[in-house]
Amino acid sequence: RLLLANITQGAFHDAAERGDPPKCRPHTREAILAEITEWIKDPEERRRFVIWLYGPAGSGKTAICQSIAEICEREGLLAASFFLGRLAAGRDSTSFIIATLAYQLSRSIPEIEGPLITAIEKDPTIFSRTLATQMQVLIVEPLMSIHSTNHPRLVIIDGVDECGPNNTAHEELLNTLGNSIYESPNFPLVFLVGSRPEYEIRTAFNKDPLSSLTKSLALDDGYKPDDDIKAYFEVQLREIQQNLLPLLSRPWPTESDINILVKKASGQFIFASTAIKF
Repeated sequence: RLLLANITQGAFHDAAERGDPPKCRPHTREAILAEITEWIKDPEERRRFVIWLYGPAGSGKTAICQSIAEICEREGLLAASFFLGRLAAGRDSTSFIIATLAYQLSRSIPEIEGPLITAIEKDPTIFSRTLATQMQVLIVEPLMSIHSTNHPRLVIIDGVDECGPNNTAHEELLNTLGNSIYESPNFPLVFLVGSRPEYEIRTAFNKDPLSSLTKSLALDDGYKPDDDIKAYFEVQLREIQQNLLPLLSRPWPTESDINILVKKASGQFIFASTAIKF
């Protein structure tokens, strides 16, 4: 009960509070989704414990993290997730993030539930401690107390830049992740972290030990966003035509229409999704 009182249920990837969260449409973002899932599944490919997925607002970070969460949940690979949101109570800071992740880990890895409960009973004030102390007591020590390695391993933290106006919160969270992994031999979890490339966040990822543990993925032209946006427009506009304009005498949309929309989007998926809703 004490643990439940200190978690943010609305931060789960499938929380009702988040409504219908953004996700990658079929046949879009295939290259980057494949790269991330391969990293999760293949220990030989996974030489780093953290993927930092970054890009500007509207570039599709949350949609990718959401899609990875759903894929990995279906395949039994998702251990926990926390989707931050600047305008959502409980999701707008890092105050509840460690407890929320610990709760989900106790559900996805039942072997740690006993050690976790014992730790909380031993120190009921643990939730008021620093993130580093909470991480050690609520996550690292329970995980290290079990011998099983055949369990879900992916933790997703999206929207690190959304955790309030206090820039030190970004640094504290990322330093906690880096130090916990570095100081724990055979750490059994991997992390997908999504954010904008803000200065404080870039600085944290550029410092050791986190820099040596992280693989950075930039949502730039290397992943051909225009191709994905064009595919998205084609599917969505075809549905509109079939459902709302079935008797239209001329072809709609034309290839030229779609190309104009893709150009206006400038690689930003948020433009594409907003245009379709409009």
